Formats: sequence, structure tokens, C-alpha cells
Amino acid sequence: MSKILDQYGRPFKKSDLEKEIVTGKVSYLHDMFSSTQNLNPTKLSQILKAAESGSTHAYLTMAEEIEEKDTHYMSVMGTRKRAVSQLEITVSAASDSPEDERNAELIRSWLERDQLEDEIFDIMDAVGKGYSVTEIIWDTSQKLWMPSSLEYCDPRSFKIDSDGKTILRLHDNGYETSPLEKYKFITHTHKAKSGLKIRSGVAKACAWMFLFKNFAVKDWVIFCEAYGQPSRVGKYGPGATKEDRNILMKAVSNIGSDAAAIIPESMTIDFVEGKDTKSSAEVFEKLARFCDEQMSKAVLGQTTTTDAIAGGHAVSKEHNDVRGDIQGSDAKQVSSTFNRDLVPAMIDVNYGPQKQYPRIHIGRQEQIDTEAEAKTAKIAVEMGMKVSESKLRKRLSLPEPENDKDILGYKSSDDDKDEKKETASSQRHDIHCCSTAKKDNIDELADAALSDYEELIVPAISQIEEVLKASKSYEEAFEKMAELAPDLNMSDLQTMMEQANFFARVAGRNEVDL
Repeated sequence: MSKILDQYGRPFKKSDLEKEIVTGKVSYLHDMFSSTQNLNPTKLSQILKAAESGSTHAYLTMAEEIEEKDTHYMSVMGTRKRAVSQLEITVSAASDSPEDERNAELIRSWLERDQLEDEIFDIMDAVGKGYSVTEIIWDTSQKLWMPSSLEYCDPRSFKIDSDGKTILRLHDNGYETSPLEKYKFITHTHKAKSGLKIRSGVAKACAWMFLFKNFAVKDWVIFCEAYGQPSRVGKYGPGATKEDRNILMKAVSNIGSDAAAIIPESMTIDFVEGKDTKSSAEVFEKLARFCDEQMSKAVLGQTTTTDAIAGGHAVSKEHNDVRGDIQGSDAKQVSSTFNRDLVPAMIDVNYGPQKQYPRIHIGRQEQIDTEAEAKTAKIAVEMGMKVSESKLRKRLSLPEPENDKDILGYKSSDDDKDEKKETASSQRHDIHCCSTAKKDNIDELADAALSDYEELIVPAISQIEEVLKASKSYEEAFEKMAELAPDLNMSDLQTMMEQANFFARVAGRNEVDL
């Protein structure tokens, strides 16, 4: 096995994998500081500018708190993360060589873990914050060193280098930085937009909606408290004493919270209803709903699957397609991260550095119209085209039969007739062998009639192959075939087939007469 070097070019040691570097440690960063407390436009603007300048602590804290405090943002972020974490994962070997197949099988065996879904969910935290870091916890007690878990790391324990690309680990003092230890971390960056890593997460865009929604909800609660029930006005007579007025004031206040009070008969309490309170309350609701919709667009790319919006089935289907595009992009990004940080680490520590590595693919399998594929293959074979059986079986998900007895078939009425003919033919076998020791003249004529078969059929097949290669779909291929049919010169081939058919019938009758 080739020598493995760490991030400093030093020989790699087993002990470098055994230690836990970030996971489980309580850092100075995990304090009681809150970025969203008393949040206003000025404070938010300062947080975002500081993050772009390299001071990301306040921004990352705010992104975490938004997901904790805003139920809608938590919901759509959870939906997006789980959409990828629940997708099927496959592994393709770098080649057909035994070594590459062995490497691929190592990755496949590790992926069969129940906790992998939660680990991908944590890795997808980069969607909101722009990047996520996961520490690889290795189990080196067995012959093969395998990751026992992928542990989520607080992103505030890391810093983006001045180049805007490299993620560095912060020391415990919070100021000094160092490169990430080799084979110990998975760094996933999410690209919602181009630019700096810290600006590529959706939390930056959703922060403003969170702020405006907070204002709307607070004002809405105050409004409901003030106008959700009618105002109470207590009236007392001219001779009321101070004690009487205190009693009345206490009664009016108790009605607001307890809805019950007693007052002297000489006093009265009137309830004054506010006007147009319903329309005023709708302003706050519309603003809060608008902010939720903008968050849905930023996170999921649409609103139909999260908000009750008119539009019918067509709009819902279109929005689901948009969400599917985002899911596919997220899955490819996570696959790329695994292929860069996880797969080489697992192969290198067990088998040494390789020229090429297996690849992880996360995503839904391609939906294949097996019926259309089978029909096309049948037509191609009937026209004389060569079709790969192994590739066709793979496309149609048909496994290879284990032996001749493991072959599925069907028996039709024509098969019964063929069996009867074969029985009759076997009874005449001895006579036929004696009388046909050599080909008779009729057979020779039939062979001569078929001698030009390839010269006549090859030009037509070539034209058909060009049409199939230029077609992008089955429908397009059928249309182009229909257009090509009138231009195919098949008259000579038709004549040859008629002659061959004639000689075949004569040969058949001759054989029966023997």
C-alpha cells in the first residue's frame, strides 16, 4: 500500500483517525448570545455585512435561531433536507477490474446503515447557512477501518479562509485557524447562488422575511389584545366616593381577564365595539402570509406544496416539477461531496491511494417505459439490427437465467401444431435422410435466389439506422420511419422474396412426397 500523507505532508498514522476533534466539545462559541433578540433592519444589515467581511459568528447564530423560532421556515427547510436524505443511493465501480469492484463493494456495504439518512439530513444544513461540516468518527478496531458515524459540527467552529473557498478549523481560543485534518471531515457547500460560500445559503434571503414577519406578528398580537374584545367603559354617579370609583375600576379590569365582576347597582358598565377591526387585522395576516410565501419560494422554489393557493392541479404539478429540479440539484451536490471527501478516505486508509475511485450517486432511478423499449428492440431485431442482450436486460430489469431450466416461456396453440409436425417429420426421418444425401436441384435454386439478399437489404437497413440515430424519442422515430417508407426502393427485394417463397413451397411439397 502506498504511503499516505496528512495535510502537512507528514506520514499518516492510525491515531490521527481515532481522536475526536470537534464533536462533543463545548466551545466558547456556544454561548448565550442571541442574534435575533431585538432584531431590527439596522442590526440585521450589520450582521450580514460582518458575515461578508469574514466575521460569521453572529450570522450563523441568526440562521440557527431563525430555523428554531420560525415554524414555517423550519417546515420548508425540513422538507428540503428530507427530500434528499430519503433518496436511493447507488455505487458504480470505476471499472470492471477486481480491485475496482472490491472498492465499490466496500462503499456499498458501508452505505447500508440506518443512521445514514440522519447524517445526510445534517449535511444538508448547508442549504440554509451556505456550508456544513461533518466529522468522520472512525472505527479502527477491525481489519478494515470504517466510519462508525458522521457527526454534525457546529459551523461556528469553523471559518472560511480569505480566499472565500477553503474552510478552516478554529482553535479553542476562537482566533487561530488550521487546515482541516485529512480524512476527518466532510465539508459540504451549497450553491443557491454564485459567489461567496457564506452568501450562498438561503438563510440570508429569508432573514429579511423573518424580520418583517416578526414585526407583523407582534403588531397583530398587540392589535388582537386591544381590539379582540370590546372596550369597557364604567360609569359612576356624581355622588360616587373614591372607594366607589376604585371598585368600578377594579370591576372593569377584571372583566378584561376574568369576564366576571360585581358592582353596586348605582354603577353601570358599557361595552364599546370598534369599527372596521376585521379589515385592519387582515393587514397583519396578509403581511405574515406574504413573508411565508417568500420563504417557500426561496427554500422550495414554489408555494403550492406549502401554502393553500388557487391554481388547480396543473399549477400544482408544475410547482412539483420545480421542486423536483431543486431536489435533483441538491442530490448531485451531496453526491459530489461524498465522492470528494468520503469515498477516497475509506479506500485510501484500507487499500492505499488509487488512480480512480468508485462513485456514489444519490437520486431517483430513471423511469423507463419498458413496454416501448421492448417494442423498439423487437422491431430493431426484425430489421436485422444487432442489439446487446445484456444491456437490454439491464434496461428492462430482467436478470440473467441461472440455467436452461430457469427460463420462462409460454406455449401457444401454434406450438401444439409445430409439435405434431415434428412428430410426423420424425417418422419420415429415415426415408428423408436416404433420399436427400445431397441437396437436390430445388434446394440449389432456392439458395441461388437468396444469394443477393444482403446486397438488397443492407442499403435499406442503413437508411433506417440513420433515422433511428437522429431520433430523440420513440414518437419521433416512428414519424420519421413513416416518412422514409415511400422512399425505400424495395421492389428488387420483393421480387427476390417472392422467388424464394416459391422455391420453398416447391421444396416443401417435394419433401412431403418423399
